[in-house]
Amino acid sequence: MCIGCQASCLECSTLTACTICRSPYLLSASRCVNKCPISSFALSGSCLPCNESCLTCSDALTCDSCTASLVLSYLRKCESSCRSTEYIAEGKCLNCSSTCRTCRTQNECLTCNSPQSMHNVSCVDTCPHSTFSRDGVCQLCQDSCLVCRSIDQCTKCNNATVLSQGRCVGRCPNSTYT
Repeated sequence: MCIGCQASCLECSTLTACTICRSPYLLSASRCVNKCPISSFALSGSCLPCNESCLTCSDALTCDSCTASLVLSYLRKCESSCRSTEYIAEGKCLNCSSTCRTCRTQNECLTCNSPQSMHNVSCVDTCPHSTFSRDGVCQLCQDSCLVCRSIDQCTKCNNATVLSQGRCVGRCPNSTYT
């Protein structure tokens, strides 16, 4: 006696084992489903497994999200870490700002591309007033110094002090005047 397949099956080997599904259904583990389960993708009416590192995928080579502890690279592959010019956000590797060599977030730099210097979390071409660049990081000048070349080499003092031998002092030392 011939027994009909389930309504979603076009062909089956048993009542519960479908071999070809009617459109728009997809074949997944001998069953016809509306959409492929997680970690699989649709191709020619069937659900095929993603690469083992992918949580979800578009095809066998393209991950859309990754399993735990992996991140989605710019190549849409699951990797253990991002490139040094990228940061991780929502499980994906995203590019740092072009001014950052490395970063924590897009605009929060950890290191800068030469010849720029780090000021707070940004990379700058020139350190702001009252700072100077040392080893690629803006450092504070000495107290009362508005412009300096190094911690010991002030070139301009605030109005309450005077410049004497690279330092800002309250008044000129003996044997000198302004």
